[in-house]
Amino acid sequence: MIKLVFLTLAVLISLQADYVLTYKMDDGVTVFKYKDKNHAKMTLPQDEGESSEIYAIDKKSYVVSQHDGVISIMDVNKAKGFMNSMGISFQIEEQEPPKPDYKIVKTGKKQKVAG
Repeated sequence: MIKLVFLTLAVLISLQADYVLTYKMDDGVTVFKYKDKNHAKMTLPQDEGESSEIYAIDKKSYVVSQHDGVISIMDVNKAKGFMNSMGISFQIEEQEPPKPDYKIVKTGKKQKVAG
């Protein structure tokens, strides 16, 4: 029952995306839907009988996958905590982003580029 509620909630959130990005790659199409910093969904390329989606909801991440009709939901944050408790760490050193090689100056001019 909880899985059904979660999936319904995730679908409702994903239907209200403000931005939809579609990437066509060699192994299929990846779709990224972004509503705001607390709600995003990524649909990964599908194989026969398999599908995977990644949801980011309120600083938590979930992977919902289907394989041969069996749906599984993984709370990525809980999985990370479990792995850390076993001594496995995937921490990435945070680096400061490089300074851009350009400067944006507001000129007040307007120009239609396309559309």
